[in-house]
Amino acid sequence: MSGTAIRILVISDTHFRRPGERLPREVEEAAATADLIVHCGDLEALSAYEYLGQLGQLVAVRGNMDESALEEFLPETVTFEAAGRKIGAVHGRGAPRGLAERAAGMFSGVEAVLFGHSHRPYREIKDGVLLFKPGSLTDRVCAPYTAYGIVEVAAQGIQARIVRV
Repeated sequence: MSGTAIRILVISDTHFRRPGERLPREVEEAAATADLIVHCGDLEALSAYEYLGQLGQLVAVRGNMDESALEEFLPETVTFEAAGRKIGAVHGRGAPRGLAERAAGMFSGVEAVLFGHSHRPYREIKDGVLLFKPGSLTDRVCAPYTAYGIVEVAAQGIQARIVRV
């Protein structure tokens, strides 16, 4: 994925435990207009991974709550290129304090780090690197609202926004 602008739907911590659980309609619509879907861990069930894969091109990492069927093939971290820019994705682990720094520390030479884990949306540019956590779509534990993210990647730079559901 290089050259033209790339639109990425970033989601995390969906915690789909039962087959048939679905994203909110507006998020499915956002998936339909995205070039890529990145899930930053805690899908929980293999059926959730299969469902998201039907919505579009999917990049996913494993989370701390994922069933063993997902742990067997999903990586802890992934690095990919979009519009000529290097981006990393990880779920994250540990306490919320310092989570962004720990996530960023797992990558070298990236322009953005997408992550999840604590359910609270977060966006900051630190040392020239975008640190972006969309929050959870389905669970308000430790979060003021449910949300997802849209990341626009182009030759000119990377823009990210959190979208409340």
